[in-house]
Amino acid sequence: MIIEHALLSVRQGEELAFEAAMVEAKPLISASPGFVSIEVRPAVVAAGTYLLHRFYDPMPSVSYFGDPL
Repeated sequence: MIIEHALLSVRQGEELAFEAAMVEAKPLISASPGFVSIEVRPAVVAAGTYLLHRFYDPMPSVSYFGDPL
């Protein structure tokens, strides 16, 4: 299983809108091939920071860059 994580910074005062958007986005994210689950957790000590964990099995093919030069 592959665990992908990211720290997400949300503008002050936009936390509730971000959380609502994540609820809406979850069905789209869960449609990814190999998707197992997703967790989004607010930081306890840093307001506006969230930890995103996505779990895949197997890891989907992702291309962030083109072919090597």
